[in-house]
Amino acid sequence: MNLARKIFEANKLFNLIEKGDKILIGFSGGVDSVVLSYLMYKLKDALGIEIGLTHFNHHLREDADEDEAFCIDFAKSLKLPIYVESFDIKSLKGNIEENARKKRYEFLQKTSKKEGYNKIATAHHLDDLAETMILWFVRGGGLKGLSGFKAYKENIIRPLITATKDEIRAFAKEQHLSWKEDYTNYDETISRNLIRHKVIPILKKINPNFLSTVLQESIVLQDEEAFLEDHTEHVIKNIDVFDIKSLKQQPRAIQRRIVRKTFGTKTFQKTELVLRLLENAKQIKLSKDKSLVVKHGKIKEIYDKI
Repeated sequence: MNLARKIFEANKLFNLIEKGDKILIGFSGGVDSVVLSYLMYKLKDALGIEIGLTHFNHHLREDADEDEAFCIDFAKSLKLPIYVESFDIKSLKGNIEENARKKRYEFLQKTSKKEGYNKIATAHHLDDLAETMILWFVRGGGLKGLSGFKAYKENIIRPLITATKDEIRAFAKEQHLSWKEDYTNYDETISRNLIRHKVIPILKKINPNFLSTVLQESIVLQDEEAFLEDHTEHVIKNIDVFDIKSLKQQPRAIQRRIVRKTFGTKTFQKTELVLRLLENAKQIKLSKDKSLVVKHGKIKEIYDKI
């Protein structure tokens, strides 16, 4: 199956693209975004869409300005509009990767709104999905984390989600495309890179169809997560969530979701602590300034003075 057919396959599975869409592509200059942009350019007439590119210069590497120049030249070669923004991510406090991602997506959303694009496309592919699901499994992300990212969320689409990294690289070489290599992708002190270079190859030895299995599992888990979320919202609207008797009538899986939504518990330990109130506990301390107590069969929130 060629890569163009992969985009049509993803579109059929997830309804990503409609005739008349104006799609803004996040373009780093790496092989994934080069292939996505090239394919969308080649398919734009068949799909009935308009496309544009964006490049966000994080100033994280010495060759960041070279990457920016490459992206501008690539857009010019295809006569596509490109929108560029620069920001020194290192000037911000906190996690560099998280800050870079946040700023990049802020720029994408701002530009799409300003320039009249109704969708944003990113070059995430099947290997990225596998890495994300494994990361969430290791860190603990519940069903939502285990299901990975969505092919279509809000206005963001991922047309390469059914394609593998190997297929993307093979296509780029076949078409004699140039791209910029980000050598930080080989730094195995970064968890995602360690999973990419060490863990996934082992899983492929166990199951040669591992990546296809990942896609299937993601689809199933996302459907089940959506059902459980909808059902939880329905239950919340129809019971008194502070009433012990009403809560005890719900399955444990729904109890946990109600507790997380009602009391804002972020961890398994905190959620289970609240659920002790259903097993005859009279009071628990949820945080430094907040306790939950049971009075007359109802859960009450008490805020303590510090």
